[in-house]
Amino acid sequence: MTSQPLPEHLRSTHARLQGLLDTAIADQDLPSEAAHAVLQEMLAALEELRVAEEELTAQSEQLAASSATIDEERERFVELFEFAPDAYFETDELGKIVEANHAASALLGIAPRPLTGKLLVTFVDTDDRRVFRRLLARALAGEAVDETQVRLVTRDGRAIDVGITVARQERPSLTSTQLRWLVRDITERLTLQGQVDDLAGEVELLVRAAEVQRLVAGEDPLAITLRGLAELAQDLLPGCQVGMTLLGRSDMERSMSAGERARELDARQRAAGEGPCIETASSATMVRGRPGDWPVLADAHDVVEIVAVPIIDADEVAGALNVYAMDHPVDARELRLLGVLVRQASVALDNATLYVASANLARGLTSALETRGVIERAKGILMAREAMDDDAAFEVLKRASQRENVKLHDIAARIVESVLTPD
Repeated sequence: MTSQPLPEHLRSTHARLQGLLDTAIADQDLPSEAAHAVLQEMLAALEELRVAEEELTAQSEQLAASSATIDEERERFVELFEFAPDAYFETDELGKIVEANHAASALLGIAPRPLTGKLLVTFVDTDDRRVFRRLLARALAGEAVDETQVRLVTRDGRAIDVGITVARQERPSLTSTQLRWLVRDITERLTLQGQVDDLAGEVELLVRAAEVQRLVAGEDPLAITLRGLAELAQDLLPGCQVGMTLLGRSDMERSMSAGERARELDARQRAAGEGPCIETASSATMVRGRPGDWPVLADAHDVVEIVAVPIIDADEVAGALNVYAMDHPVDARELRLLGVLVRQASVALDNATLYVASANLARGLTSALETRGVIERAKGILMAREAMDDDAAFEVLKRASQRENVKLHDIAARIVESVLTPD
């Protein structure tokens, strides 16, 4: 440990005291008065040295206390750094790891010591390394860098989505450029965000499906609804064409498709009696594959993937929703939306069946009321003309119907018309 140089005033006092001592030793015949003065001067100098020693002792104690405080703060910082819940790395300007905390080693599956000296970029997925190097360059330039999503690959090959924030270290004690990296595992966040996006998509789908399913009087509600659902599916699946196969309603199938290519491929499968939509309708399970998986579609080179989802009505397969992906395979989110959509198609079938049954019943009741009115009027005419009661008039009408093999309503209408238009 090297000694600290004395302050200037102490060096001056020490030199003066040394001079007095040298004078006293050299001059053996020094008068008593002068010797006394020299002694007094030496005592004063010694007192100055003693006070200076006390000051130095006090300063030393203060420095020791400050050093202990600094050590405590450093210890606390090290603990915070080591046991922080997020991963921290310190690297040099090349991205070489200088220090890493426990969370960082746990994230990558490597102990802290073996991490030291490794390039952080080696743990970045190859597809994201260009993004990582841009972050490094911006941080070295002193730019503020917002959290950026990057995929890391751990020692055991696991891929982890992380958010990275990097900042340049600005400390006077640093002899070279250092960077600090904050790395957060955002896998759960992305999962939750995906679930939120899925729910938002499903809500939008249900709202739009409810609009589609508004029945239109005077038209075939099933054809209108299913065509609307096919168009909705095509809107929700960019780059796809959508068709439908409905058992027992081949007359509607062309009008239910939402794309010309879908109509063509659906018709080709119906004519051949094979293909994914036929398989789905017969097996009640979703079918997906490439066009080459079915000979009837082997030349459909513009289609990347085909997905056929069964439409269930009253626990029986009523048909299939057919998706022809033209530029990318159908992903998991799109499959979930398709599941919601076919459920709406099933509801549409139920609603249409009820609508048609109700309409038929209403027409039957209207016809019955009209028929009964004509028959009652004819009976009234016979009762007045032939002086007979109600039962006898009805028997006359019934015998005439049987004899002429004409409906009772037509016989009654003829009698009423004869009265309204006499000769």
